[in-house]
Amino acid sequence: MQERFAGEEHLQRRKRANHLGIVDKISREYKNNSDEFSKDIILTHIDSILKYAQRFYKRQFINWKVLSGSMVSKFSDILSSHLKSAYYSKKDYQR
Repeated sequence: MQERFAGEEHLQRRKRANHLGIVDKISREYKNNSDEFSKDIILTHIDSILKYAQRFYKRQFINWKVLSGSMVSKFSDILSSHLKSAYYSKKDYQR
């Protein structure tokens, strides 16, 4: 499990470096290269940032769904085995 977290930390650093690189490109374009293409170039970089944000946001739900699905399955298995155990007999549920 620790290897997974170490790998995730490495990915987080790469994502941050990528994001900062795009922000740096926007800044340089804004400050240094004002011409007819500047607006389109800056908007393209902003679009890239937004697409990365969407990717990150959607991945959070994919990971959460997988995790919650396995948790629900595990809970259901434990509950089923507990209800099938000798602790609960059929006469406990008779009206």
